[in-house]
Amino acid sequence: MAPGHEVAIVNLSAVGVLIEVAAPLPPGRAVTIHLVRSSRRVALAGAVARCCVASLGRGTGVRYHAAIAFSRWFEPLWELDSLGGADEWAGGGHLGTS
Repeated sequence: MAPGHEVAIVNLSAVGVLIEVAAPLPPGRAVTIHLVRSSRRVALAGAVARCCVASLGRGTGVRYHAAIAFSRWFEPLWELDSLGGADEWAGGGHLGTS
């Protein structure tokens, strides 16, 4: 995610993504999500729809879940989903850095 956050995908759809991140993201903030796989790299513009505490841990500290709404549909995911291959992007993978 640009700029500067290492994040993990919790859930991904054609219209948005739920991510886990170490720092809170303010609702309304414009972001760019970079999805990276060995065969492909996609940059998606969006905005933070909501952000809340997901967990508290001794070793991990506070972790947040942030919902990002894409500015437009992520059509490659829609196509992969219809072919049964959406796991290429959503299989517990990681987003790049933001």
